Amino acid sequence: MSESLWSSARLIYRSAEVTDESFFLRLKSHEPTYLGSSSTVPTPFSAADAANVRTKLQESFLGAVVCLPSETGEKRDATPIGYVRLFPIDPKKQHHRCTMLGISLADEYQGKGYGSEAVRWALRWGFVHANLHRIEIGAFEYNTGAVRLYERLGFVVEGRIRECVFHDGQYRDLVLLGMLDREWRARYAPTEASHIFTFFHILGFTSSMAYKVWSSDRLTFRAVEEADEPFLLALEDRAVDRMNSTLSLPTPLGHNYAVFMRGVMETSPLGVVICLTPSSSTATAIPIGTIGLFSDDDSPQHHRNAHLGLSLHPEYQGKGYGSEAIRWATNWGFRHANLHRIEIEAFGYNPGALRLYRRLGFKEEVRLRDALWHNGRYHDSTVLSMLASEWRPEDARVISCKSLSQ
Repeated sequence: MSESLWSSARLIYRSAEVTDESFFLRLKSHEPTYLGSSSTVPTPFSAADAANVRTKLQESFLGAVVCLPSETGEKRDATPIGYVRLFPIDPKKQHHRCTMLGISLADEYQGKGYGSEAVRWALRWGFVHANLHRIEIGAFEYNTGAVRLYERLGFVVEGRIRECVFHDGQYRDLVLLGMLDREWRARYAPTEASHIFTFFHILGFTSSMAYKVWSSDRLTFRAVEEADEPFLLALEDRAVDRMNSTLSLPTPLGHNYAVFMRGVMETSPLGVVICLTPSSSTATAIPIGTIGLFSDDDSPQHHRNAHLGLSLHPEYQGKGYGSEAIRWATNWGFRHANLHRIEIEAFGYNPGALRLYRRLGFKEEVRLRDALWHNGRYHDSTVLSMLASEWRPEDARVISCKSLSQ
């Protein structure tokens, strides 16, 4: 059988359905299979437990039923023999690009190489399609066959959690193994181009460098609060400034708009209020604008793309605060959120913004001709971006030069 996204040499992979629950019940009712893969107190496996297996597979980062293909070639006629999954990733930990792999195979299909084939398929899906950096897997020390299999597949034993599992009358270890994307490529895809680079080493960063996450030379960045809503409204309700920074029709704004904007900032990967750093610890930080990194709801995390948005009060424009805030946000995105690409948009009627973004290192990618109607005429819209590999050393060092010189 030819290999494809949802098949390997001898197996096919499909989503878990309600009709699979009877199979899950049989699979987990087999005593050696259950004890070899579960650390829970052994109790009879129920129909509710089988439904829970289906739900977990459906909610996983990747959850697939492993099947032997039928003679007809139809997936619905395929014979289920087990399942494989990559565990869900906490949205706030997506940037690490790490997860755990789990597999369970029916007893009568073990020892035939199906487990190895399914694990290799899941590894390829994770590293090639989901852009993962690390996949880990665990095995109880008494399941020696599993430990040998994982090592043979290229997983590296990273450690043991000692005597954390009580099994058959005694405490036993949990063996933790892991595989990195570069290790997978070296073993399984040596001819494929690797996207891996260590630009922090290229830029000359060391762990000893002083660095403050939520401040730059003159600015402080903090979370948006309900008390900021009047400021958000005042920031966007200035006629000239709003006309230069938004695509929406000019209409009167009310309190609901401020509430909406606060919600957008709170649910974005990054949404902060820009403040002037106070001269003393007792002084109040003055808000002067907002900046954020935003992702479309339908933009999958594995692409590692974000859109940068900035709004600065007119009183504080032309003083370099916008440049400083953008440098800080791109640094945060590449250094902390592990982004690959940050894009920003400039409107044709705001040429100063276009010049600023170019000066900061953003590259022009697309110019949409006459895409915007503004103040009685059509204007172009320009999309610019910066890749992680293009992020300039001086941008990061400008941010921390004050603390580095102390």
